[in-house]
Order: sequence, then structure tokens, then C-alpha cells
Amino acid sequence: MPTSAGWTAEELSLLSESRSLVLTAGSSGQEGVELGMVLVGGQLFVRAYGGVRSGWFRAAQRYGRGSVRIGDATREVLLHAGDTGPADEIDGAYRSRYGSTAAALVASPGARTATVRISPAPTHTSHLQRKRDSTVDMKLEVVILPVSDADRAKAFYVGQLGWRLDADFPINDGYRIVQVTPPGSECSVIFGEGLSEQQPGTLHGLQLTVTDIVAALQELASRGVTVSGPFRDSTGAFRHAGTGHRVPGLHPDRASYGTFGAFEDPDGNGWFLQEITERAPGR
Repeated sequence: MPTSAGWTAEELSLLSESRSLVLTAGSSGQEGVELGMVLVGGQLFVRAYGGVRSGWFRAAQRYGRGSVRIGDATREVLLHAGDTGPADEIDGAYRSRYGSTAAALVASPGARTATVRISPAPTHTSHLQRKRDSTVDMKLEVVILPVSDADRAKAFYVGQLGWRLDADFPINDGYRIVQVTPPGSECSVIFGEGLSEQQPGTLHGLQLTVTDIVAALQELASRGVTVSGPFRDSTGAFRHAGTGHRVPGLHPDRASYGTFGAFEDPDGNGWFLQEITERAPGR
């Protein structure tokens, strides 16, 4: 049975047990964003720690409706952008749920104005439902890198960058598996021979996260790697493909997620660095 806020008791229970949701503003073809969320008085609220200029907040303003997803459960919703609700109670709910450090990101005056109240779309007949089967974790384990010369790639990633060499298996002529792992990463990179139909040097947008972008770029440069950056996107939201929207320099506030660097391997496969010092709630 729906509550006064439109959510069913089962939906509220599922929302209260989940650390985050994926919000999509507009049609299902739009890209979703994972957000921390809180329930206050039976109503669901999310905030943009980047303020009203955040891309997903502007999308919520523009479309006014979309969908939320938790696990494999999806619900069409209305997005009430700018409904700040009981701001102090929302601050407290974020603090209680995610801790004071993470909550501080969404308790600033700018983030408070970028509050979105989410309510179920009244014309939608289905509801969020618990997954009846057990949820299987799916963790990104390996990225396949297209290279033209496995030995040259190995010399770059292991010898020059200093990444850990996990394996080098020359199975047979034309089939070789080399696995390397960046420092601190749970995901590895595999390259070699006979592993990809993609042309060498055509994989772009690979990303590494660092806590100090300046130190990371300096270390790469000291290893003889040609680097670009630091820079930020002109929109302030993630990064465009190519270089046309790059603004040189660190983010003005050194905001977490706001500053990038870049480099390429000998084949031209493109890597980015992103500085993340404080994770957004739910991440």
C-alpha cells in the first residue's frame, strides 16, 4: 500500500537498506549516475555535491522525471529539483548514513540548493521490488589493451611505469598473454598477441584515480612519460572526449573528481588520471 509520499512500504524498506541508487533523468536512453540518498519523513532526497551546475542536477531540472534503479529493480519517478525539503534533517540523515566527512560534501550551501526530492511517478503501475534470487557480485577484473608489440608494451608498463607484472604466458605462436596491474588497483590490464580484434592504439578513455594529481603527473614525468595536465573540463562535469573542452590548471577549489591528467602508451592507447580525495556518498 502506498505511503503518504507515494512509496510503498516495501519500496521504503528497499531504499532504506540500500547505500545508493542510480538516477536517470529523462528517457531510459540517458546515462544514469550513482548517488547516495536519504529518506526523511518517508520522502526520498538526493543532493548534488557540485551544486546547481552539476550535470545530473541540470538534467533533473530540464526533464522533471526519470527513473531510479537499485540493483535490478527500477521505478519511474518525478524529479523535484530545487525542493530543499527539511534541510537540517537531510544534513543529519546524510551524516548518520555516510559519516561526517562524506556528508560534508552535500551539506554546503551550494549542495543544499541542489537538492532533488524524488517521488514515484503516479502513472507508473509497477514498483521497486526486492530481487528474489541472490545478487551475484560482478567486479571489473581485466581490461584488454590492443597493442602492436607485446615486448614494447611490457617495457613501457612494467619497466617504465613500474606496474606489477602478474603473468607472461607465451602459449604458442601468435598467442601470448601478458598481465600487469597498476599500483593499488584491483583491476588488471592484459595485452599480448591474439587477444583483441581492436586495432592497436585505438582504446581511449581508460582512467586511473589518484589522491594527488600533481604528484602523480610529476612521477610519470620523472619516468620519462609525456603527460598532459593538470586540466579540468570546461563544464566542470567529468571530461569530454578529445582536447577541445580542456581548461588548463587544477580545479579552482581543488574539488574531488574535478581535475585530470592524461598520457598515452607507445601505441597511442589513451589513459586519464582523475584526482579523487573525497568520495561522494554511496560510492
